[in-house]
Amino acid sequence: MKDVEDAIGRLKRGRAAGESGLAAVHLQLLKYNGIAQLLTDVYNEVYTNPTKLNDIPELVRFRPIGIPKPDKNGIPQGLRLISIPEVPLKLFHSIIKRQLT
Repeated sequence: MKDVEDAIGRLKRGRAAGESGLAAVHLQLLKYNGIAQLLTDVYNEVYTNPTKLNDIPELVRFRPIGIPKPDKNGIPQGLRLISIPEVPLKLFHSIIKRQLT
């Protein structure tokens, strides 16, 4: 659970939330009210059994965004697509990254 609590503390506030609207600030406010334990349980379950992700598709949903790509004159000539993942997924990625390095 310490890894999850530390990762929640490192989340940057003000970043875009995923499709659910759950932002980093929400996890930080709920850090000691059981959310860290809940995310630890989910993380451990998914880490040991990745097929469990099929049971919680909300975790891996993302919000696609198109950002206009201007040409040299500043006129939009297309879109640069980015995806905004759910904050708990970003959290899990950061924990895995730290474990691998």
